[in-house]
Amino acid sequence: MWADHQNFIATVEEGWSLNGGYARIRLCRKLKALKNSLKAFNSLHYNHISVTAKEADLALQDAQLQLESNTEDAAVRTR
Repeated sequence: MWADHQNFIATVEEGWSLNGGYARIRLCRKLKALKNSLKAFNSLHYNHISVTAKEADLALQDAQLQLESNTEDAAVRTR
């Protein structure tokens, strides 16, 4: 899900761009920065996933009701 988002790679590159220090310390700092970047990315783009799912469920229910009441309408059937 995250990897498919258009800003994911830029977020990872931003979190991974730290330099300086010993290799182990640099790795720990990069991982910590990456964690913070990914947490912010998740909050920004995927925080309200339950609301989006609820809206999709309501749209599905509405389409099903319209299909049941208008079985002959071609526009409703292709929706």
